[in-house]
Amino acid sequence: MALVMALGGAVGGVVLVSTADQTLEDTESSDDTSPGAAASTVTYAAAYTETVLTAPDDSYDFDITTGTLTPARSTPWAVGHDADGFLSPPDSDASITPSGRPTPAECWAAIDRQPATALAFGDLPAGHAFCVRSRSTHDIAIVRVITVADSGPVTISMDYYRNGN
Repeated sequence: MALVMALGGAVGGVVLVSTADQTLEDTESSDDTSPGAAASTVTYAAAYTETVLTAPDDSYDFDITTGTLTPARSTPWAVGHDADGFLSPPDSDASITPSGRPTPAECWAAIDRQPATALAFGDLPAGHAFCVRSRSTHDIAIVRVITVADSGPVTISMDYYRNGN
């Protein structure tokens, strides 16, 4: 199991710790030195990864916490869909990522830099991904689109990372 540490905010870097004695760093710089730019460390642990789910129609949601299908609007933290696109859960922020395989740290940065107000199917063809971050827990879900059919089944692969702080 990998442990991921992301530095929130606009400054700092990203550290991926895959074993106790191995540290890989991916740093990025920023000119933002405002007081609000002070970064806080967020640690993530994978609850599950690459869970493939198919919703036969929009009467089902993708439950992020359990990695299962649930009846639409029956659980508080789930990704739904309608005829036009995916529906982000309430009290969460989302972002469409440029990479089909983003890390939790890349999701954190994408949501902070360019949150999405819509997750339209036209912007998310097969192979593309979007991220969802809970505003209360800061847990992150990474949703990769496998297939989308007009008024039919939607298949995704989902990863869920719990905030370890």
